[in-house]
Amino acid sequence: MRSFFALVFWICGCIWFDVSTIPALMLLLLLKNWFVKWITGPSSHTVTDEYDMASDDEDDDDKEKEEKKTIKERLQAIQEVSQTVQNTIGYLASLGESVKK
Repeated sequence: MRSFFALVFWICGCIWFDVSTIPALMLLLLLKNWFVKWITGPSSHTVTDEYDMASDDEDDDDKEKEEKKTIKERLQAIQEVSQTVQNTIGYLASLGESVKK
């Protein structure tokens, strides 16, 4: 079974691999990382030399606001992102077809 999947993977790689797919794969990796950071929010684990009490209070307020997000708001945000990604992919496909012609 493992040999079968290796053969199928090898054939698909030989058919569809092109040097131009490497930047596309790197772009997909960057978009995935951006999407994950956008959904999870910025990291709150930053190292600073000075400890500022006022900014710490503001961080607590921000965390409370983030926790109050409902599931509906999160789903709306995911839908907006998926629509943006779909429109971008459509634009890139259109651009690719124009270049091919």
